[in-house]
Amino acid sequence: VLQSVVEWCVSLKARPVSPTHLAVGGMPHLYNGDTMDRQRNNHELVALAAAARTASVNSADLVNYNHRGLIITIRIVAATSTPVVTMFIDGKMGGVYEQLWTANDIYAATGIHSYILYTGNVEAKYDLIKEQNTPIPRIFRVRMVHGDTDSLNYSVSCNMLL
Repeated sequence: VLQSVVEWCVSLKARPVSPTHLAVGGMPHLYNGDTMDRQRNNHELVALAAAARTASVNSADLVNYNHRGLIITIRIVAATSTPVVTMFIDGKMGGVYEQLWTANDIYAATGIHSYILYTGNVEAKYDLIKEQNTPIPRIFRVRMVHGDTDSLNYSVSCNMLL
């Protein structure tokens, strides 16, 4: 994108300058309070890569640039004994994490579980388990809390939605 902008600017120099012609170009950027972020489309983030886990874990901070919501999916591929795991979404505000959402399900068996958190959402459809009318802050994380030490092999992904 930057190269095309530079090429466009160079092409302007080759054009005759006239007081009746104004060269205008639009760049889809959004102000975040500090700098400009490029506007993004729907995309997927990997919050937690697939791994066998026996203890609670937090994802790294995830950035919501200009999305109104997300579909969060946990994919469980293997379970040992009867693990007890619950998923949370925490928003980071003023450097402090605040719990925003809790999955009311306890994960113990293999399978795929998806949830939609979206401003204005009214009902779950298709294979989504739960819906929540919840906006997503700029910085958030996924927190998985293990209630015992039984192993659960899973990954968590977030599909960010405009």
